Amino acid sequence: MKKISIPLTRLVPGLIIGPASWLGPYIVMNSLFLPSLIQKLDAPNKVSLVALFSTCGMIVAAISNMIAGPSQTKLNLNMGNVLLGLLVVLLFSC
Repeated sequence: MKKISIPLTRLVPGLIIGPASWLGPYIVMNSLFLPSLIQKLDAPNKVSLVALFSTCGMIVAAISNMIAGPSQTKLNLNMGNVLLGLLVVLLFSC
């Protein structure tokens, strides 16, 4: 297996921008918007519903990452194809 070396000028921004692009919105959604919406819908069960939504979100994220990672590696896709596919998925999910 050929060892790939990634220069730090590409690695560091990727490690900062990548998690910030999904972790920031996830934390805002789960800590601010979701509890306030559930408070309006079902106040007595707010804590258990927030926990349920967070658990389901993490399970879906873990499964999708387990599927997307190896399939991207096996199909030998470049980032242009991956970003185009992500854009298509985002458009159809709205």
